[in-house]
Amino acid sequence: MHEQLVPISRGGTPRISSIIDNLVKRGHEVSVAASFAINATEALQTLKCTKVFPLNNVSRLNKHKTKKYLLSHLLNIYRLFTKR
Repeated sequence: MHEQLVPISRGGTPRISSIIDNLVKRGHEVSVAASFAINATEALQTLKCTKVFPLNNVSRLNKHKTKKYLLSHLLNIYRLFTKR
């Protein structure tokens, strides 16, 4: 996802937020890796999930977005596997 999940606004964020909410209500431990416009603690409280992993956000409007996507995806994958 190349938009910020929290705050919940438009696009795919309401659907993804709803999926997270339903999984949490059913008793699942949900970890969320996404880009947030707020700090991780606030995102955790908003989403009511078990854990959040803030990922780098690259604007789809940025001139050099392709290179930034490549670098940020590699960094994000590394961060996910080292923050267990």
